[in-house]
Amino acid sequence: MKKENQTKNDAQDVNEKEVSPQEEKSSSVKTSKKTKKNQSSKDDKKVFKIVKKDKKEIIKDHQVHSKDSGSSQIQVAILTEKIKSLTHHLKLHPKDDHSRRGLLLMVGKRRKLLNFLKIKSKDLYKKLIEKLQIRH
Repeated sequence: MKKENQTKNDAQDVNEKEVSPQEEKSSSVKTSKKTKKNQSSKDDKKVFKIVKKDKKEIIKDHQVHSKDSGSSQIQVAILTEKIKSLTHHLKLHPKDDHSRRGLLLMVGKRRKLLNFLKIKSKDLYKKLIEKLQIRH
């Protein structure tokens, strides 16, 4: 019994041991690194999504008529904005293969929409390419 109590007391003494100023600094550095890491991941999540205000501006810029919200020009413009944000993300995180796959799917979808637009109206296609500054 005495040995058990003695080991418990020793364990409590170790837990109650005073922390030196150097150890405090190192522990605070560790926590600050964690918070920076969490903040950067939150910023990355903002990059993936297009904010509603930005999306509304894109729609206004590329509308064919006042009630137009889903024409191929608008879809291409929105996809272009998403592609730009994902490209930026992949420059920061080159090993993120899941996002890379999503990027490739978006590029393919945009390619199909541009091909459709090219067949439908070459003038609209050329204007859109120049306005979005994308090569095709």
